[in-house]
Amino acid sequence: RGHIRYKMIKQILLLIGILVILTQSHPTKYDVGPRKEGEDVEFFSYHVHVLFLQHNNKSVTDALNFYKETIEHFNLEDHCDSLFHNPGRCYFYPDMEPAGPFVVAQWAIFLLPEDYGEIVTWFMQHRKDFDILVHPNSGYEKDDHSIWTLWGGNIWPVDLTIFS
Repeated sequence: RGHIRYKMIKQILLLIGILVILTQSHPTKYDVGPRKEGEDVEFFSYHVHVLFLQHNNKSVTDALNFYKETIEHFNLEDHCDSLFHNPGRCYFYPDMEPAGPFVVAQWAIFLLPEDYGEIVTWFMQHRKDFDILVHPNSGYEKDDHSIWTLWGGNIWPVDLTIFS
């Protein structure tokens, strides 16, 4: 009986350890190593985020309608399998509360560098009253979300403390 209890406690502690690791990390698929100041880096892909106010019914409704419109306009049939690298353009499910570095609700799409001109141009022209953040995915997440961003509309604060 004591042996079974010990095994259960050991398994629970292992599970807790795994959960802590998963919730504390912001994994990247790009193994880039430390960056030297001023060094040019490769942008492997991009995210376009549409920010909205999660406690404002009109903002939520309009954002979800714009989400649906975007998916239909670009024929996005696939949900993204990964945060950082997918074989082509795809969509993420909306975060209805602040998540990751975002201080408000948001939804996003993933695009490859060859899609940048078409998609970012469309977003800048069709964003309505929404503020959008376009950022690269280089493996340097903090820089991707701060110094290499492009904003359409207002600039929102981004919580960079989640990036190591």
